[in-house]
Amino acid sequence: MTDEVFFTKLSQRVDDLSGEMYDLLERLVKIESPTACKDGVNQVCQTIKSFCDRNQFETTLYEFPTAGASLVSDISGNCDKEGTILLMGHMDTAQPVGSFGPEILTKDETYYYGPGVLDCKGGLVVALYAARILKEAGYHTRPLRLVFSGDEENGHTSSLGGGQEVYYRASVGAVAAFNCESGQEDGLIAVARKGLFSVKIIVHGIAAHSGNNPEQGRNAILEAAHKIIAIEKLTNFQGTTFNCGVIKGGKIQSAVPDTCEIQVCVRFRQKGAEQTALAQLQKITDTVHVDGTTSEMIVTEEPHGPMEETEENLHLFRIYQKAAASLGYGSVKPYFAGGASDAFYTTEKGVPTICGTGIRGQEQHSPRERAVIASLPERVKILMKAILLYE
Repeated sequence: MTDEVFFTKLSQRVDDLSGEMYDLLERLVKIESPTACKDGVNQVCQTIKSFCDRNQFETTLYEFPTAGASLVSDISGNCDKEGTILLMGHMDTAQPVGSFGPEILTKDETYYYGPGVLDCKGGLVVALYAARILKEAGYHTRPLRLVFSGDEENGHTSSLGGGQEVYYRASVGAVAAFNCESGQEDGLIAVARKGLFSVKIIVHGIAAHSGNNPEQGRNAILEAAHKIIAIEKLTNFQGTTFNCGVIKGGKIQSAVPDTCEIQVCVRFRQKGAEQTALAQLQKITDTVHVDGTTSEMIVTEEPHGPMEETEENLHLFRIYQKAAASLGYGSVKPYFAGGASDAFYTTEKGVPTICGTGIRGQEQHSPRERAVIASLPERVKILMKAILLYE
């Protein structure tokens, strides 16, 4: 049987199972699983484990006290070559429970709408069915391994770094990694991504009545406002960006506020840039504009990343690009993504990685998150073909 005849049979199998794929995607999306909802993440994890068990994958769950579980599932058999191919994704989502209303998942002729339908539950289904169909067809060139995290959206802080350790262990002996993260609607594939870290700056002032003795107060919100402006001015859209995303301060409008908290997310392109950014933030924290206030900075998410562009990543991309073109899906192009992902952990360990090979769509992390329905079987086929083309 020629390679093309073999893949034609695989492609037909994808089409035959497309109804199952959509059913699984809908079930996963209807289980709301924001990172902070451990029970929801674990329900998603158990649904996926059941799928793996039915298909005789060798599955291990990694459980954590304050985070949803992570899952690693091996599809090995009697392989001709050493060197595992990783298929990655995450089971947690960004939106709080209830963000999409009582129906949770809706659809029209083009899109699914729902929490995590794009980021990244569609990608989980892509990875699961690519692995299943290859296993059914007797693929045994290299071992395949699924690695699905339970707390990707907050950088594995819920698992106290345990989620990233799962990736480090799973990367041992790996030769390539396809991160089935949310795909761009135009089909672009990430060959590099920014790294990130987060800090919290807490400003301490002095409370006072705003009518009787305001002059005795020291306004923490006013001090925070000076710091926010200074932080935002640091942004370089071609390099490191600073986002003051959450501000909490004061208790009542008739009192001079004695506390204010600023939560800042920083994203950077090159290794080492995080240290410069941390120093800049510390200087702003230590600078006093309102006499009598004091401030402290706490790193709430340790720096990780970036996923730097390497020749090895580009080589893997070209294999994926060839696979897509051979199937009539056009010329897929590479891009540099501003968002971080778990692809960092595999590239840090020297594993060639590309990211964004999951279902295509747009506006993840928003109430308008949506995924292109027709791209689900499409992305399964491209991923399988890329795996078959990998030497």
